[in-house]
This record gives sequence, structure tokens and C-alpha cells, in this order.
Amino acid sequence: MSQHDGSKSSMTEIIAKNWRSILIVSLTSALYALASVVSAAYYGYIVERSHHKDATLFFMMIVAGITVVLLRYVFDVINQTLMVKFVGKIMYGIREKTMSRITANQVSEFGQNKVSSYTSNLLNDVELIEINLIEPFFDLISQIIVVIISSAVILYYQPTVFLIIILGSALVFLIPTLMSKKLQEKQLALSEKSENLTESVTDILNGFATVKATQTLPYFLKDFQRTNQKYTQSRISSGQWIMSNYATSATLGLVVQYAAVLTAIWFIMQGAISIGIMLTMVQTMNTLVYPLIGIFQLIPQMKSTKPIVKKIENLSKGQDDHQSDLPKRVFNERITLNHISVNLNDKTILDDISLSLIKNKKYLIIGPSGSGKSTLANVLAGFITNFDGEISVDDQVVNANDQMFDIVAYVNQSPLSF
Repeated sequence: MSQHDGSKSSMTEIIAKNWRSILIVSLTSALYALASVVSAAYYGYIVERSHHKDATLFFMMIVAGITVVLLRYVFDVINQTLMVKFVGKIMYGIREKTMSRITANQVSEFGQNKVSSYTSNLLNDVELIEINLIEPFFDLISQIIVVIISSAVILYYQPTVFLIIILGSALVFLIPTLMSKKLQEKQLALSEKSENLTESVTDILNGFATVKATQTLPYFLKDFQRTNQKYTQSRISSGQWIMSNYATSATLGLVVQYAAVLTAIWFIMQGAISIGIMLTMVQTMNTLVYPLIGIFQLIPQMKSTKPIVKKIENLSKGQDDHQSDLPKRVFNERITLNHISVNLNDKTILDDISLSLIKNKKYLIIGPSGSGKSTLANVLAGFITNFDGEISVDDQVVNANDQMFDIVAYVNQSPLSF
């Protein structure tokens, strides 16, 4: 699966599972946009009727204006509050699934990476996804709704101005989109440096007593300083590109707004629209352009997380879901190893071993260091699956991809265990 497809499928899954949340956010965004449009139209209405010099009408306008502003505030607060709640709910699920992916690996596969790498995946990478994908996704939904409603109002008042905004937006949208590739590279580099920093911290703190006892703390601190410096540089570089994207998007959005305002002024000069309508359009364009700027900023930011999402998806070897569906294996009589051979790093550890272990009997395996005692136990426990030969439980052959965890308990040798 390509990187793009992986990110796309993840977002499709998120949308499918949280469509109700998205619908509610869309509704509150629509209410906020409508309140903003009404506020803009009311502004033009006041200007159109200011020459009547009617005090009663003036005070009615004040009351109505305050009401519209309060409604806009209330809808905005509701929208933002719900988005925070929904983002938290989605991130809870993502962390759960990430942990599930990590723990779904076989022990041999799990050992291919350090614990600090998985810690960084679960904390740092998931946080990057939250900040740069999930939160912007809900913001994007809100901004799109606001843009659609504001565009409809401008289209109603003056189609030509609307056409200029659309054409200008289509042209300037290409520039931030071109920046998304570089943002992806920066975010992936930040993820890797974050993983290295987590590894450095974990090495020092987990082995603190040993580090102090062996007087190697200065060496570890020097390594931490070097890793921290690289992480900081990567974070600064990533942040600078994000800010450049923001600044570019904001400038391009203002250029579109400036062109639209000049067009509206031209229509006033031609007598096609009144000053009140022009002011309504300008206020509505503020409601349109700033969300449009937000969209220009959010899309490259969201695209930058593609490599991070792919990285999370590759945490397990595709065994995260089906293992729990396998039937529980029952051990009644014996476990039989037939012609087991294990080669690790081009070295033969076990060579054609065959034995039978009867239930409820005790066995002691004796041999010199390096003879393969632990390897044999790991094969029996299902931790090592890359071997020649076969294992049978009650005369039924265990498939290579099956696990022995249901019937074999293995405790690794450790001084803390004795």
C-alpha cells in the first residue's frame, strides 16, 4: 500500500467511525457562519438606513446587533468545545489501536526495535498526528462550511466578485500545496529525532544505578546533549516550515480579498451596487477569506502527517486483529518437537532436535553456555518461529504462524526473578 493510500484509508476509517461527531461540528459551524453572515448583512442594513435619522430605529438596531454578536459568540464556543471533545475521543481510540498494534507483534518481532522506539511511537508520533491531522481535520470541516455559506451570500449579491474570489483561490491554492511535500519530510525527520531523544532518556533513567556505578554518566549525558541538539534543530526546522506555510497562505488570502474589494468598489463606481451592499460584501468577505486562508494552511499541514501515519500502521506485521480470533489451544497429553533446527546469524544453535514432553512431568535441560537451552525454550514457547521441523500438541501439528502462548508460560532469566 502506498503512503498516500495508507493515510487516505486511515482518514476514511476515522470519518466512518465518527460521522455523527463530524455532522454535529458541521451543524454548529453552519450556525456560526449564518450568524456571521447575518451580522454582515445587518451592518450594511444600518448604513443604508442611517440617513433616516430615526432614533427608535437606531436603538432597535443596537439591540438586534448585540443579539447577533452574542449568537455568533455562543455558536463559536459550542463549536470549539465540541471539537475539543471529539478530538479527545478520537485520540483515545488512536492510542488504544497503536498500543494494540505494538503488543500484537510476536516477541521476536517486538525485539527488533527498542522499547524507547515504541514509547516514542505511542506518545510523540501520536501527538504529531493529533496536532497536525485530527485537530486540523475538524478545523477544516468548520472552515469549509463557513466558506460555502459566505460564498453563497457573495454569489447572491454580486456573481462577478464571487467568480474572482474562486479563480484567485484556485490559483493561490497551488503554492501552499507545493509546500506539503517538504512539510512531510520535516515531520518525518522530527519523528525520527524524537524517537532518538526518547531512546537516550530511557537508556539513562532505566539503567541509572548501573550508569552511576560504572561512572559512565558523563558519556551518557554527552550523548543526550548531542541527541537533544539534533531534536531541537529538527523541531525548529519543522516549525519554521509550518510558520512559512501560515504566512504564505495568509498573504495569498489577503491578495484574493484585496482583488475582490477592488472589484466591488468598481461596481459602486458604475452604480451597480449600493454602499450598504458593498459593506455587507466586505464584511462577508472577511468571513470568507479568513476561513479560506485557514484551508490553505490546514491542507498542507494535514498532508505532512502521511509518513507518520504510515509509520504507525507498520508497527505490527499485520497480526493485530486475527490473533484474538484463533481458537484457544488445549494441551492434554504431550508436546512433541520433531527434527527442530535453528540458525541465527548464520550460526547453528539447534541441530535436528527431537523430544516429547509429557503433561504434568518436570524436565531439567542441562548443557554448557551457548548450547541452545534458552533457544529451545523460546522455540517451545513460540517466541522463535523461524525454525526447521515441526511442533505437535497432542499429535496435532502447530502451524508456523500459530502461537504456543495458550499452553506454555515462559519466564525469562533475570536476577530480579530469583
